Amino acid sequence: MLDDSQAPITPYVYWIVFDISPNTTAMPQNQLPPGARQAENSRGSAGYDPICPDDPAGHLYRFTVYALNAMLRLPAGAGLRATWSAIARHVVGVGRLTALAKP
Repeated sequence: MLDDSQAPITPYVYWIVFDISPNTTAMPQNQLPPGARQAENSRGSAGYDPICPDDPAGHLYRFTVYALNAMLRLPAGAGLRATWSAIARHVVGVGRLTALAKP
């Protein structure tokens, strides 16, 4: 998941990819791994919503990876709340990278 905890709508979710196989070792640029799907973002569309920091001080963007104990098996384009709830029910581990991006 990619989100911005400093956005006026907190958090603003730019991207959620789910059902990535545990056998996946890399993600090619502009491609999802086989079987992976994208959920709806905060803009209301399924897929990646590009970040656009407008504050000269920048924004902190969080890249979070969740280890789950099950595949979510939701349809591609599943709603943001439904996907987030399903992730919360199955999470067993979390990793996070926070990056500052400026205009």
